[in-house]
Amino acid sequence: VAVKPHRYNPSLSPAFAEPWPTNVTRKEMIDTALFKSFEFLDTMPEVPCELEVNTYLQESMGADQIELIQSTSRRMIELFCDYMSEDLHVIGGDYDFVKETVAKEGLWSDEFGGICGYDVKFDLGTACAAYDVAWIGQQVGTIRRGTFVPEPARVTYVTHELFHVIHDDIDPKPGPNIPGPGSPLFRPVWLVEGAGQYFGSIIPKYLEMQDYQTYLPYDLNGQLLKVDSLSNLKKQEVVRNRYSGEHYYAGLVAHEYIAASIGLEPLLDIWVRMDKGDSFEIAFEKATKISIKEFYKKFAEMHENLYEGELVE
Repeated sequence: VAVKPHRYNPSLSPAFAEPWPTNVTRKEMIDTALFKSFEFLDTMPEVPCELEVNTYLQESMGADQIELIQSTSRRMIELFCDYMSEDLHVIGGDYDFVKETVAKEGLWSDEFGGICGYDVKFDLGTACAAYDVAWIGQQVGTIRRGTFVPEPARVTYVTHELFHVIHDDIDPKPGPNIPGPGSPLFRPVWLVEGAGQYFGSIIPKYLEMQDYQTYLPYDLNGQLLKVDSLSNLKKQEVVRNRYSGEHYYAGLVAHEYIAASIGLEPLLDIWVRMDKGDSFEIAFEKATKISIKEFYKKFAEMHENLYEGELVE
């Protein structure tokens, strides 16, 4: 599906002539992040990946959704094949189908018989991933007047969960239950969920499926979340309010900032270095050439400036 007219275009902004500027617009940052990310993705070898993508999709999802999930999964594993060592397993359907599939196929499962770490009851808009298994939910779009129409947010759910499987493959030691700060296996939640959000948004754009997806950080009451919390990545290292989505939003913007400043490869290199035994803080500094303390300071100043202007302009 060709991308319709869109607002984000890969282009270098003069604002990022040097890394880590603090007075930029969100659009300048996203456009530059796309340019540098696509520049790196274009270097990926165009050869078949020997790893398998095993898809287990309920027939009720329909042929169009099944084809979209299969082709997207295959393309993602080809893009990141050099970083991976395990086959990919993708489940689509309701959560009872997830439980049936992991039991039948002998895939990893949690204590509840699924993969989400809790017993999912209301699963229409839910998705999750663990180790080499991604569950992408039940819907990727809707049928309108007999025609399947992909929904951008749902397509991003697919690529979000697929990238969780990819970074879990690169750095599998922490497992689904990442230990807290102080452990050498600690991975901050803004990094984990921000990776899903960012890669989940750039891949459909790169594959010319849809425009880059972003959003404003509203709480459940429809109020814009406070800037002091969102600008403080230290506070976003652990989940404080599961339902606010703060760590998803802050992590997404942090990834945009890193990619726009120094490109996509350093983001992947953080995971590679953690897998080799570096703590998050050491891996981050080696990969990005900036300490986590200084990055947090730069990010806070940049993000506070976004709130003073237009968050998506």
